Amino acid sequence: VQAEFGILSPYRTAVMEMAAASGLMLIPGERRNPLNTSTRGTGQLIRAALDHNCPEIIIGLGGSATTDGGIGMAEELGVSFLDRSGKPIVTTGAGLLELAGIDVSGLDQRIGNTRIIAACDVNNPLHGINGAARVFAAQKGASFDEVELLERGLINFARIVEHDLNQKIDQLPGGGAAGGLGAGLAVFLRAELQAGFKLIDRMTGFSEKALSCDLIITGEGQFDRQSFSGKVVGQVLTIGRKNNIRTVIFTGRNRLEQQIIENVKIIEITPGDYKTEKAITQAGILLEKAARDFALGLRN
Repeated sequence: VQAEFGILSPYRTAVMEMAAASGLMLIPGERRNPLNTSTRGTGQLIRAALDHNCPEIIIGLGGSATTDGGIGMAEELGVSFLDRSGKPIVTTGAGLLELAGIDVSGLDQRIGNTRIIAACDVNNPLHGINGAARVFAAQKGASFDEVELLERGLINFARIVEHDLNQKIDQLPGGGAAGGLGAGLAVFLRAELQAGFKLIDRMTGFSEKALSCDLIITGEGQFDRQSFSGKVVGQVLTIGRKNNIRTVIFTGRNRLEQQIIENVKIIEITPGDYKTEKAITQAGILLEKAARDFALGLRN
């Protein structure tokens, strides 16, 4: 990590993944419900970085179990979210429906001296047809009716933010990342929302180094049309296609037709009779076998 990429020092920058504290994989399948989950744990990670006097924090957004707009995170850092009677709401996705007022007077003052970068894999807005609820909430365990409740909550959240804080976050690119955490980080912590791939590309020089490669290997849990909405795998694929470099994608499940992607080999590592939970627990073994078979094929 070098200063030229905007990083102050390898010892003064905190790098964290929100999914490590608020991620889907932390919750058993039968208990997943974004109406009830919160980003409070992510707020705790941020506070820990502040306690260590880190002047810069990079937060990876993705893999969340939440659709709370980041209010759990913000509450952990001193922001108050109130209902119509002035009482604190429960800072979850469901709580957004009760939100009537926001008080930022208690926000941790150290935020003002800290540069916060949110690395987003997607550019979805907070709400709407391409928003956090309607695109991602079902993957987190929400039913059709619950998705609509979450959508209403996010709309209400944006309305209260505009009224109380004079900020419009409805169509903020990346605002819908990680269940709306992107918007929450931007409005409460003044975070810079940056494309995750571009951030890493600047650090590693991948785009330039790829030009001297004969083969690019990448991967994705599920390869589908969302993979081209700013995610790393889509960006890597674009570089390979643009420069006519053979590219291989290892994926748990492929939801795209092979023929629509030229010069790309898609390897689905999960046997057809595997359920998702089993595939996840055995992902390492399955990937190792698929990679070995592919490498042996290159030798032959």
